[in-house]
Amino acid sequence: MKYRITAIRDLRVVLKDLESQIREPRLLRVGRNYEGLAMRPRELLGNWLLCVVLNEVTGRSWALSGDPTGGDGAILDDDRKVGFLTEHVFVPPPDISTATEAIDDKIVGAIRAKASKGESYARGMTLVVFCEAVGSWFPDHIGRAVDGFHNFEAIWALGLEDVHGQHYIYWVTKIEPVNSPAWRVRLSSDFDGWAVEPILPKT
Repeated sequence: MKYRITAIRDLRVVLKDLESQIREPRLLRVGRNYEGLAMRPRELLGNWLLCVVLNEVTGRSWALSGDPTGGDGAILDDDRKVGFLTEHVFVPPPDISTATEAIDDKIVGAIRAKASKGESYARGMTLVVFCEAVGSWFPDHIGRAVDGFHNFEAIWALGLEDVHGQHYIYWVTKIEPVNSPAWRVRLSSDFDGWAVEPILPKT
């Protein structure tokens, strides 16, 4: 199905707009929707991270857009004039009641909760998991735990890995049952640029 949309192609402008929320992560969760996009700041950041990774991996130009169907945004292959819609779910930072729950289990639970909304809800959508849980986890384990359970086109997970000085570093991974690919996105200290590098599996 075709929709009339407005693409946001300048990813540097988007990153600059997100700077204050990234520097104060609480605002990523509670900040108001961006005007004209109907997206929370963390949803916009998540889609932005997917865009810059896809730019690097495919060598094509990807752009952002609001979702004309009312979801959590769209990501557009600007060269091929196609795209996909996203639905987001948030895994919060640990608190006393959930501190002992494994991160894998938290992410699987979030994915299953979204998938339980049904086949028609998930079909054609890409699920993006924004994770603020802290610690080690294994994407392949998650991929196997949800394999065959959902009808999403794809599932991605991402989150903040570390802050070195003024450099914010995010991880991005596509959830697969085997060999889930992963990347690290390092933001420049002035929020005027970024670098994407693959995260090689440990041997």
